[in-house]
Amino acid sequence: MICFFSGAVTLDFSLMIAGLYTYPLFITIMAKPLLGEKLNFSRVSGLTLGILGSFFILEPWRTEISYVQLLPICAGFIYACNIIFIKRFCAKESPMALETIRSIIFILISVLGIIYAENILSASIKSELHFISEGWPDITHLIILICIVASISSLLGNILIIKGYQKADGSLLAPFDFLYLVFAVLWGRIFLSAWPSFFDFLGIILIILAGIISSLEVFKFRTIAEQ
Repeated sequence: MICFFSGAVTLDFSLMIAGLYTYPLFITIMAKPLLGEKLNFSRVSGLTLGILGSFFILEPWRTEISYVQLLPICAGFIYACNIIFIKRFCAKESPMALETIRSIIFILISVLGIIYAENILSASIKSELHFISEGWPDITHLIILICIVASISSLLGNILIIKGYQKADGSLLAPFDFLYLVFAVLWGRIFLSAWPSFFDFLGIILIILAGIISSLEVFKFRTIAEQ
């Protein structure tokens, strides 16, 4: 969450979402050492497409590239670690308990960030992430209402995600999970007037294809095993 939202002010909404959705690629990389799964041509192909997609989104040929663009990808890696941990160690745990623990840790880290961020961050970081030193905005009733609705929606969404990965095959869930990208771009256009460039759009398409290839390959092997 910290990596993801740290780029919210600097990066376009669609770029943030595309960076986050590199997580199936990290799952593919970690599946062999942590879950004992075998890599094959289809999974490697999906991984390659995902890397190319990230390449187009980051646009490393630009001279003004910033490390802030790496933050959503770091968030994708951490999210992948979270999914693997849930699938391996928390299959029988209560989704409400897992979400409660996550929320408590997030609150503690947020409080520490509010208290110490001003002192531990260098001047160069503050100049690039200028929103850190801008202070609190005026809190209106509308902002409070938006925060409440967003919090409840996030809580319900996280509980459903945890329950889904506990009960169902991840290969069945992942294609539906990638609909998040479609809605993210749509809402970004409607509410934020943000639309991806050609290379951004190409990168998003490649990342979606990479996730679908990896998911369908796992589903194929599951189907063969059940026959």
